[in-house]
Amino acid sequence: MHNQTIVYMTGATNSGKSTALKALFEAGQGEVGLIEVGKLLRAKYGEAYFKGQAAPAHTQSEAWSLFLEALHTHEADPKVRFVVADGQPRSFDQVYNSLKLPNERIYVNLYAPADVREARAKARDSANPEKLALSLARLHGDIPMLYEINSILLAAKQKVWTYRTDAEDFHPLQIYSDLFAHRTCRCDPGEFLLPTDDSQFSQG
Repeated sequence: MHNQTIVYMTGATNSGKSTALKALFEAGQGEVGLIEVGKLLRAKYGEAYFKGQAAPAHTQSEAWSLFLEALHTHEADPKVRFVVADGQPRSFDQVYNSLKLPNERIYVNLYAPADVREARAKARDSANPEKLALSLARLHGDIPMLYEINSILLAAKQKVWTYRTDAEDFHPLQIYSDLFAHRTCRCDPGEFLLPTDDSQFSQG
């Protein structure tokens, strides 16, 4: 069974993904499952292993395997309606693989300006100089990857919901409300792309 909708949530470092994930999970009360591949890899290898890179090539195959393993676990739970993937997709191959899965999919992009993200990093990690240095190194390292990912999604005619997380009226539960509204009426907030058509996707 593939009744769950996969929500692929991307955004640069300190754009608010962790905050949004926590809010979605708590509000979902069992109907929202999380896939946090990056957290699993950092726990296994340590932060320094990734050298501030957004999507190290040497972990991409393992990352997708971990994603699929977690997805299959959630698919076995009939209560779960949405599976939110933190930081996926992060490469061309992951975009391609995500398009081939039979689940309904929603791509969510969280945005905050660089100065806001830097301030968030300093506020959170100021007591740990090593962690702060890694956070600051990743602030801009994510941007080329996100450009590539969103360009590929545009080429594949996918819908991307974009939220500016530093906006005064933004709250992570806005995403939760939009997801359930979409599930009910197929309304797409922030839509700026044509309807999904996988046949338009090609590596060329």
